[in-house]
Amino acid sequence: QALASARAIHHIHGIQFDEMQDINVLTDIKFVVVTVALPLGLLFQEHELGAWVSRVVPDGNGARKEIQPGDQLAAINGKSSAHATIDEVASIISGTPKNEGVELTF
Repeated sequence: QALASARAIHHIHGIQFDEMQDINVLTDIKFVVVTVALPLGLLFQEHELGAWVSRVVPDGNGARKEIQPGDQLAAINGKSSAHATIDEVASIISGTPKNEGVELTF
């Protein structure tokens, strides 16, 4: 998922990703877990390894948690979202009780 995240961030900024660049998983990758109230204020886009944040609604709940476009979704409520489709992501999120936040791992 590190490569997918790097590709997503480059895509958002209109920069071509150099596939020859090495990524050191120990030093270049940082996982962040946040609990976000509904509505999330996030739009996700699907790619071959799952979903990434394509848009953050300004002043929305996701923006308040400092989620950024290009963030690669790794888990929802503690369950892996690797290879999840947008429909699967939406289904998991919509199944969260409204009085609880959604735990997102990026």
